[in-house]
Amino acid sequence: MKREYLSLMCCPECRSELTVTGAEDDRRVIQAGSISCVSKECGRIYPIINAVPRFVDNGMYADSFGLQWRSFAKTQLDGSQTKDSQVRWDSEVTWDAGDLEGKTIIEFGSGAGRFMDVVSKMGVKLAIGIDITDAVDASQENLGKRGNCFFIQADFFKLPIKRTSIDFGYSLGVLHHTPNPEKAFYRLVDAVSEKGGVALGLYDISL
Repeated sequence: MKREYLSLMCCPECRSELTVTGAEDDRRVIQAGSISCVSKECGRIYPIINAVPRFVDNGMYADSFGLQWRSFAKTQLDGSQTKDSQVRWDSEVTWDAGDLEGKTIIEFGSGAGRFMDVVSKMGVKLAIGIDITDAVDASQENLGKRGNCFFIQADFFKLPIKRTSIDFGYSLGVLHHTPNPEKAFYRLVDAVSEKGGVALGLYDISL
């Protein structure tokens, strides 16, 4: 992670500021180390592993998805033979480069990064992918070298992102897998500016 990303982040437990308290060196991109809550009452410490801040110990209700995306890390990324992710983005979200250029955007449930791959090519200043599972390692492997992609392992219900700090937010095919989809949606809304936009895609219910 880059140090400047801390300006968008907060402690998921008490909402206080975060600071770097341990890093292997003073480079701009921190590959390993830790970040801490500045509140003396809280003082929680969170590790940074593989340039990804980790705010959960495990994937809890979504563990199987982490295994899925690590095993098939590049399966859903668009390539020379397929543009499935781009097609789905265009049909479900419709924001284009004119909307997103120079903006910040957050995804709930980034998986291996299929839609982060799409939006990071649309001129965004920063795309933040949140996933509760260690699928973030697949995302980091796929897209971590892009200067505008940042992945966080965190719980949607304890989000380490400051309220109203992001321009756009979206989640496609994910929130219905959480224990409380409505609450997860409002956590996404909370992160987005009042002048921003939110997009949501859910699967149809099969009876």
